[in-house]
Amino acid sequence: MKQYLAVDIGGTSAKYALVGEDGQCGPVRSFATGREMTGEEMEKQLTCAVNWALEKGAQGVGISCLGIIDPSDGRVLAGVENLPCLLESSPVQLLCKNFPRLAVAMENDAKAASLGEMWQGAGQNCRNFLSLVFGTGIGSGLVLEGRLVRGSHFRAGEIGYWSEGGQAWEQEDSACALFARTARRLGLLQLSGQEFFERLRREDFVCREEFDAWAARVGRVMAHVTLLLDLDRILVGGGISAQGVFLTDRLQREMDRFLPPDFAGECRVLPAALGNQAALLGAVYGLLGR
Repeated sequence: MKQYLAVDIGGTSAKYALVGEDGQCGPVRSFATGREMTGEEMEKQLTCAVNWALEKGAQGVGISCLGIIDPSDGRVLAGVENLPCLLESSPVQLLCKNFPRLAVAMENDAKAASLGEMWQGAGQNCRNFLSLVFGTGIGSGLVLEGRLVRGSHFRAGEIGYWSEGGQAWEQEDSACALFARTARRLGLLQLSGQEFFERLRREDFVCREEFDAWAARVGRVMAHVTLLLDLDRILVGGGISAQGVFLTDRLQREMDRFLPPDFAGECRVLPAALGNQAALLGAVYGLLGR
């Protein structure tokens, strides 16, 4: 069975693992990234990861990466403020220079996560769905008629930039924004997602009030999207997906509240199934010729 190196490059760390053509993901390794990382450091880390994978018999490299990505040549076009070295030389360019015979593919991280869910996760056997990834921002990937939609400028699905009340939606309703806003109201320096949902289950008044308002706003956006695209599913990913149906059932009710009665329930809101492995699996999906 063929296997491939999957790399998921984020703003604070990069994860990598071997992924088989059957969708099985091996143990995950990582290295640190960040604003101060140089192109030379990125090249060194990627080269070490590839050499390790080649020793294990890898047949190619699939990369999931933050930012606006042109997958035809791996250029990073924008959106990498947290890892600006990617604008100097993209990972694909670095690897093609050092490993000219190696098959390399690269995709935006949220879009890669959608491909992973379509292949092995909650998007299986579903032709029309949207993945929403709630983290530092709000990423998304759109699959219509069984194909990933990238758009004319590779920006399809960048829903986090939607303007809500004069600011980007992700500035108000990313998971990090929700937790930070709640922490300020509670007089805390910070509040983790786990702590937030523990307090919510204990019916903490501030957490309940913030969650109710957040869920209503997210549900309204979901309703608008499914009215436009007539989706079968909306998958909720990121760290908050660990809350499972406790979260998605509430978002389902909120979305249905904003839909015409005969539309309610047709699009299902579900937790993403693959967690941090989604982007790794999606990164190599394009190497499989499917």
